Amino acid sequence: MYRYSVIIGDKWQKKQVGLDGFPAIRLKEARGAIANSDSVYDKAEIEYNQAVLALDTAKLERTIARTEYKRSQMQLDRRIIKSPVNGVVINVGMAPGEYVHDAETDPLHVEVYTPVASYGQITEGMQAVVRLEQPIGGEHRVTVNVVDHVFDAASRTFDVRMELPNPQFGLPAGVRCTVGFETAAQGDEK
Repeated sequence: MYRYSVIIGDKWQKKQVGLDGFPAIRLKEARGAIANSDSVYDKAEIEYNQAVLALDTAKLERTIARTEYKRSQMQLDRRIIKSPVNGVVINVGMAPGEYVHDAETDPLHVEVYTPVASYGQITEGMQAVVRLEQPIGGEHRVTVNVVDHVFDAASRTFDVRMELPNPQFGLPAGVRCTVGFETAAQGDEK
């Protein structure tokens, strides 16, 4: 049994009290509160699920954006000209999209065609002196890097290559020169 606080002048209507004396109005309010709490819970659960989906979508979009950035960076890197050697620009005759050909000027490559009769007397590691023609001039010590093992039958020569250090780019490429090879035993030129 339930007790109710009532004061003089309170009005009651027929069938206002139910369920062993529990006011019907309170019962309706309780039912409404339960329905409201279910509705509020369902609404909160839907909003939570939407937020989780929005977060997952944002993460996926971030991953896609990073991947697109990396791809774009790789494409840009293909369009940037990076010199593999130290040198001096001697010609800018290219149009956008063309490939660049470079000329290495540090070190300078000295190439000499020597008579076949000298074959076997010039070896890799041998010292040589390079004399540049005027107006450049000067003598420079170098080491033989390559002795070609294939002869040119028409000119009866073979190729000998050396490298001449040129760190300050003081010597231009393409200058004619003469080369004197030092024999290992005597230190004299040939």
